[in-house]
Amino acid sequence: MKDMKRDLASGRFALSFVLSISLVLLLAGRVAAQTLTALYDFNYGSDGAYPYAGLVLSGSTLYGTALAGGNGFGTVFALNTHGSGFTTLYAFTNGSDGNRPYGQLILAGNTLYGTTQGGGTSHEGVVYAVNIDGTGFRTLHSFTGGSDGATPFAGLVLAGNTLYGTASGGSIAGVGTVFGLNTNGNGFVTLHGFTGGSDGANPFGGLILAGSTLYGTAQLGGSFSSGTVFSLSTNGTGFETLYSFTGKGDGDEPAATLTLSGHTLYGTTEYGGSAGSGTVFSLTTSGTGFATLYGFTGGSDGGEPCGGLVLSGNTLYGTAKLGGAQGNGAVYSLNNDGTGFTTLYSFADDTDGATPIGGLLLSGNTLFGTADQGGLAQVGTVFSLALPPPLALSITAAGTNLVLSWPTNSSNLILQYTTNLNSPVVWSPVTNAPVVINGQFVVTNPISSSLNAIYYQLLPPPLKLSLTVVGTNVVLSWPTNSTDLILQYTSSLNPPVVWTPVTNEPVISNEQNFVTNAIDSSLPAKFYELLPPPLVLSYTVVGTNVVLSWPTNSSNLVLQYTTNLSAPIAWSLVTNVPVIINGQYVVTVSINSSLHSIYYQLLPPPLKLAITFAGTNVILSWPTNSTDLILQYTSSLNPPAVWTPVTNAPVIINERYFVTNAIDSSLPAKFYELLPPPLVLSYMVVGTHVVLSWPTNSSNLVLQYTTNLSAPIAWSLVTNVPVIINGQYVVTVPINSALHSIYYQLLPPPLRLSMTRVGTNVVLTWPTNSFGLTLQSATSLNPPVIWSEVTNTQIVINGQFVVTDAINSSLTAKFYELRPPQLSIALIGTNVVLTWPTNTPGLILQYTTNLSSPAVWSAVTNVPAVVNGEFVLTNPINSSLHAVYYQLLPPQLSIALAGNSLVLTWPGNATGFSLQSTANLNSPVVWSAVAPAPVIVQGQFAVTNAVNSSLRALFYRLKR
Repeated sequence: MKDMKRDLASGRFALSFVLSISLVLLLAGRVAAQTLTALYDFNYGSDGAYPYAGLVLSGSTLYGTALAGGNGFGTVFALNTHGSGFTTLYAFTNGSDGNRPYGQLILAGNTLYGTTQGGGTSHEGVVYAVNIDGTGFRTLHSFTGGSDGATPFAGLVLAGNTLYGTASGGSIAGVGTVFGLNTNGNGFVTLHGFTGGSDGANPFGGLILAGSTLYGTAQLGGSFSSGTVFSLSTNGTGFETLYSFTGKGDGDEPAATLTLSGHTLYGTTEYGGSAGSGTVFSLTTSGTGFATLYGFTGGSDGGEPCGGLVLSGNTLYGTAKLGGAQGNGAVYSLNNDGTGFTTLYSFADDTDGATPIGGLLLSGNTLFGTADQGGLAQVGTVFSLALPPPLALSITAAGTNLVLSWPTNSSNLILQYTTNLNSPVVWSPVTNAPVVINGQFVVTNPISSSLNAIYYQLLPPPLKLSLTVVGTNVVLSWPTNSTDLILQYTSSLNPPVVWTPVTNEPVISNEQNFVTNAIDSSLPAKFYELLPPPLVLSYTVVGTNVVLSWPTNSSNLVLQYTTNLSAPIAWSLVTNVPVIINGQYVVTVSINSSLHSIYYQLLPPPLKLAITFAGTNVILSWPTNSTDLILQYTSSLNPPAVWTPVTNAPVIINERYFVTNAIDSSLPAKFYELLPPPLVLSYMVVGTHVVLSWPTNSSNLVLQYTTNLSAPIAWSLVTNVPVIINGQYVVTVPINSALHSIYYQLLPPPLRLSMTRVGTNVVLTWPTNSFGLTLQSATSLNPPVIWSEVTNTQIVINGQFVVTDAINSSLTAKFYELRPPQLSIALIGTNVVLTWPTNTPGLILQYTTNLSSPAVWSAVTNVPAVVNGEFVLTNPINSSLHAVYYQLLPPQLSIALAGNSLVLTWPGNATGFSLQSTANLNSPVVWSAVAPAPVIVQGQFAVTNAVNSSLRALFYRLKR
């Protein structure tokens, strides 16, 4: 880089158990030698040459830039992740479009944005945009070499409609700028002009954005003229030099874009360190806690790292442009605490590439990158590198012992066990010290016959917050691998508990965060906890816009605004689509000067019924938080309007209910509304019984009775379990001749969930007719509340479900609630990934391609995997289908007549159900198991039963 900069300055440019009580689990690990695949070799033709920058990925397509080739001035290219389909999207001409695109691209929608180091109207470089199909190239800004800057080497970062970047030259002092401009090229602004003093000089790396703060590096300048790490607000204020490199052990000339995780920045320096061959470093966003994580030797480990880092879990991955086993550069990894450095691959030049300068891209278990030189034509390659196979924990029974073994290169993991996988799972370290045999840790543990099961796993050491009183201070420490948690405190545990972040910046020592806090004698108590960061809506004024940001874990809240806080407040949705930057939603909104005030808040989405026409159907959707309302319709709004429930079962997609209804051409109009379920309870007398029925979509109501309507009325639950017939709950109750009268009504269940403490347990009970609800728990009611299914066995006593749960003394609190099981659906590439709780008895995953009534649901036959107490199933998207809908439903029992026999079938994945029959539905109903045992035919359980002509009727059911 030093030689290249000298050439640029002079105008020259040359590119030359397996037992029933054991569980084998796989974890990610690393080994030293890996296989690299050269996906593409550049040939200096129309394709380009010398790919300097890293890549960007969209779906299965990689996008990048090459410095030369094409028309001689560089190209923008695309290719598939397996190396096929290489396409030159654009070839630069050295005119107003620019030349030598050094910077990495960014992708927003269907548009790529980037920079060139030269060209443009003033020959000082440009900012450009081009569509992903190569059309629509446009120059957004041509640098003049004045106060706007010159020669941008780095890529851009996008927030809302604003691009931010750095120029390595220009400004009043001629040593670079930080700039911003809109994606349409308007509104260019110089946010900071470097002076070459303590702020730094010549920023070659790009920027990263967290909230409204930009972070970057300057390659030169600072207190020791060896470069700086800096921060500033997106409006250009608050510039701060976070760190000045000394050019010694800490590093010299940081040239790469930083990586942010939590409050920690990670980066590289091209030179410096103990051997002068560059470093990997970290420091906090406040500028404290600087640490040199690794110093390169220039040998087999590599040297002179120019590219940024990519972080996955606790592992950093990067490239070194020199060194390695053959001196042509290397790909490396190390833990984010500086331990475990590994050379993953050394380049061999002609076959795979050489001099990897750009950073890496991680997708799944594969790293993608570019080598600036080498390959068949010696002008660079695009490569992929599959990460090492996962780390295997092997478990073998040996007499009355279990022998557990795993590789010794899992230095940050320890062997832990649990006897219960019910959430929350409590893992405990195995205290037996391992011995090393043939490169494997080996532990022998006796099998305990008193345990029903024991599960083992390799995990990071358990998260533990330690507190020690030192004089008038309390010293708190916890592991550095708790990246998603921050230290918070409260002075009272009485609900609602208000937790506040501790603002003291932690220091790192021996893989532990340390914070010292003064003891406040004015407080009766002070409690500390490691918790997710509180939900904070941040906003910053940037020119004529306000930029709002908030954590992405606020999934049940949406950004809303109002212009008047007088009651009743009318909140409206902010319709600008947020982008995700560093774990934050970011929205940019124009300031409306005609408004006196505007207020923003994160709130649950407003209840809105959306209606869309699709062919001969109408699609209706509404938020899933409208639990007390059901979809109803009427054909006339003339009073009194008669509303009727829509009986099509809704499916849930992205926290919205969806129902598809056929348009009835015989009606002049049809109106839909979300309303409380109508109290439609039908009954008829059949012999000595009364048969009561009501819609199944009245899920928040249960059947109750009273013998006296005098106030106050005492309603009692009807404990008979209803059956479902034609979308109606049906209960048959014998008539009690001793009673003068009996009255029935659909009402909310009384005291839905009862809790009693019995010794070291809590006993929870609720009515058995609370259909569609499961018992869930949370350890905190601070938003966002994370509910987990309670998987303990349920028993039925006197018409009540009863669950006993052990009190966990390590928890501050535990809250219980009856909630519907959630089916989560996510699109990942060409697949749909569905997850749902494993303790949804009586429900299986089913699908349909048409929600028109009557919807025909079919069982999904793929076998789900179990991950963290959730069923997980990946299904390929069928592009030939217009739509496919999923739902958790009871298995359907199908009955068909075949000659003199009945053939009964139900889904083969509906395990745990037995087929039963009865000849009489009069209470008390006696159900009997049906023989023979079912067989599997084409993925369905099937039973064939001869028709018994002596019986007037025979009824069947599936019983769990």
